[in-house]
Amino acid sequence: MKLELLLGAAGVGVIFSCTISSLSSLLRTRKCGLPQVYVDEDGISTEELTTKFTTKTPKIAIGILSCLGLAVATSLAILGTLGRTDDSLFIEDWLNVGSWVDFTVHFRKRNIC
Repeated sequence: MKLELLLGAAGVGVIFSCTISSLSSLLRTRKCGLPQVYVDEDGISTEELTTKFTTKTPKIAIGILSCLGLAVATSLAILGTLGRTDDSLFIEDWLNVGSWVDFTVHFRKRNIC
């Protein structure tokens, strides 16, 4: 049981460390504002092309699936807490909920429609 707990805690730590760059870019975006056009080493896109480009459909799909994952993980953790499941993964279930919360918050902070 300690191995599963250790692996679950390590998973939460890895997921949290992956969101650090998102949080730092969020703070930069709030301070400096969003760029109006895309710029990289190949050149600058026009405003017309920038407004035509959309990632709305994949973002909606990811948002729905992340909320569903959070709902399922929370339901399993609550059922495990109430003793209505046969597993003994109390802490692991709540660590899983923490991972889904972190993922959902990460997605919502990066989601700019």
